[in-house]
Amino acid sequence: MGSLGQLHNLAVFIRASTERYQAFITRAGQTLDQDNDTRSNSSFRMLEKGIQLQRPIRNFQGEYCQQTKDDRLELEDEELLKERYNILEPFEDVTLQTQGDKVTLDSLLPSMDYLIKHIKQCQQKHAGNTNLSSSLLTCWFTFNKYHNVTDETPVYATAIALYPSLKEPFDKNWQHISRHIRPTKKKIFHFWIREYAPTEDEVAVTNENETTYQRYLAEVRCTGNVFKDQ
Repeated sequence: MGSLGQLHNLAVFIRASTERYQAFITRAGQTLDQDNDTRSNSSFRMLEKGIQLQRPIRNFQGEYCQQTKDDRLELEDEELLKERYNILEPFEDVTLQTQGDKVTLDSLLPSMDYLIKHIKQCQQKHAGNTNLSSSLLTCWFTFNKYHNVTDETPVYATAIALYPSLKEPFDKNWQHISRHIRPTKKKIFHFWIREYAPTEDEVAVTNENETTYQRYLAEVRCTGNVFKDQ
């Protein structure tokens, strides 16, 4: 089951009785959050409360020792909860930074790159811990599934290409996945051709009415060809 499952069972046990629920609040001054399948990052918030309320939890389990003996959190369990908290904290941070109506598409891929690096660092750090290594492997497969979905549309990479300070990731920050750089640039180019490039008729009309300045701009610009041959 693991320490996270024990903490979950304790939260369920506390909430299953009004008496126990009120008794825990009296001791802790607040309740222990319970994770669920519908609330974003609910496991992280349960962990956060579990770490904050370690002393009240110990006292509560001491009072209900018979009922909670199978889920009793020992010192090593508490340390493991802290490690899980450290693993999940960047996910909570990214979730908060990428929600709301002011977040733009250019933030998605850099956020995923950040989390990929974090997961790999955690895998190296906890390589000797069978429990955490197994959880991190499951985390990686789940995360990678959603990361691969971004390849189905070029809009996320295009958003980066159009953001002046983020163009560099194509040739520098993505060297660890360099095999994706060229195909991504081609997708961006074809996306521009399909959605935004002017048709021959549109170009002809423009040429008939363009000023000297517009012709000059047409000569110096390389619009649409930025990623064509890369």
